[in-house]
Amino acid sequence: MIKLFTDNDADRCREIIGKCFNESVTLDQDVLSFIKNRYTKKGYLEAENKKYPFFVFKKNKTILGVGALKGNNIKKVFVDPGYQGKGVGSV
Repeated sequence: MIKLFTDNDADRCREIIGKCFNESVTLDQDVLSFIKNRYTKKGYLEAENKKYPFFVFKKNKTILGVGALKGNNIKKVFVDPGYQGKGVGSV
């Protein structure tokens, strides 16, 4: 089920984003650390959600992914690494 992000979803979404950067991204360690810290900083998702809508994908009440749209464009998509490649986040 896809639903609009709420502030109550933020902690789980930050957890997913952190896992994605830890397990799925290959970057210089300093760059990776900078980006991960920005996206997982408390208040970041809540503030970004005011600029453009974020959505979460839930299965059995567990958030498996988070993404954002800006107009008709996908802005960001993060899927829990344990569920990547299984259709979560596909269009």
